Amino acid sequence: MSGRFARDRRLPNGLTRSAQVAKLEAALAALLPTHDYDSSNYTLSGANLSTIPNRGSAGGQMTVVAGTIAEPSADSALLGEKSWIAPGGQTIQSSLAASAFKFLHDGTGCHTFCVYVPTVAATRGVWATRSFAGTEVGAGVFYQSTSSFNCQTANGTANLYIHAGANGSTPINTGALLEHSYLEGAPTEAFTYRNGGALINSGNTAAAPSAADPTSTLRMGDSAGSSVSGQGRYARWIGFARVLSASEQATVRSLLTTRYGV
Repeated sequence: MSGRFARDRRLPNGLTRSAQVAKLEAALAALLPTHDYDSSNYTLSGANLSTIPNRGSAGGQMTVVAGTIAEPSADSALLGEKSWIAPGGQTIQSSLAASAFKFLHDGTGCHTFCVYVPTVAATRGVWATRSFAGTEVGAGVFYQSTSSFNCQTANGTANLYIHAGANGSTPINTGALLEHSYLEGAPTEAFTYRNGGALINSGNTAAAPSAADPTSTLRMGDSAGSSVSGQGRYARWIGFARVLSASEQATVRSLLTTRYGV
């Protein structure tokens, strides 16, 4: 299922917004993402969300495994594009084994993009391959009660902050583009936070990664055993099992900024 493109205005390059988005979606596909979960592409169980297929090369799908999630709907914070909401107590997780997401923390290279809207002014999980409850192995991003975002990678011994606080607030019901990249020993070990296409802040760590499988497969909303429950609206999650070049990053950001306004 796919929704209509909202605000289909003509852009400075002469294309309508929908035509530009289609062009950029094709450019994204050419980059061969490992994971691409688009909330406008889904299946239902009755009137509720059931699955979001992975349009990336790894296959599988995100499946609702806890709670009930309503059908994705047009989101005014994201130019009318569809998002699904976790009001609290809901979990959607990958059908793939946890080992499929080891690339997010093992230092061999990754780059992820998440289009997300926080809905409560409290500390809440966004996505994770760990529970945030201890020093398990895995990665994850969460929204802070201070209206900033954090990214953690845990190697089984300690929590390694790729970025501790994004400096500057994100009001609730405002869309954000959250990026996470990690390549051991490279300056691209970073978490960046963008709003309206503008870089708000970024940070990095030189901490050592772990080659072990993560604690869990990819989850959005609540993570099992987590002290950081998930509440928010989700439109897109894209993951690459490599760090993208500057031009490749610009292509993905251009798509997400044009389509979702983040």
